[in-house]
Amino acid sequence: MLVDMGYIPIAPHVYFSQFMDDYNPEDRRKALDMNKKLLEFCDELWVFGDEITEGMREEIEYFKKIKGEDKIRWIKL
Repeated sequence: MLVDMGYIPIAPHVYFSQFMDDYNPEDRRKALDMNKKLLEFCDELWVFGDEITEGMREEIEYFKKIKGEDKIRWIKL
């Protein structure tokens, strides 16, 4: 498990969906902006699976810009 390895997994889509509506364009934009802000505190970005949504792609590109592509791990499921 990631926690046992000393990592702190952050999955804002699980948290934000409790009080924001992903189908509401204003909420979705706010959530993506908050996700980007959280990425600024992360040392690495781990991408799980093969399906990359539009929102994920935006966050991945942002992370590449601020931290570098070498800090992204692609995890195949």
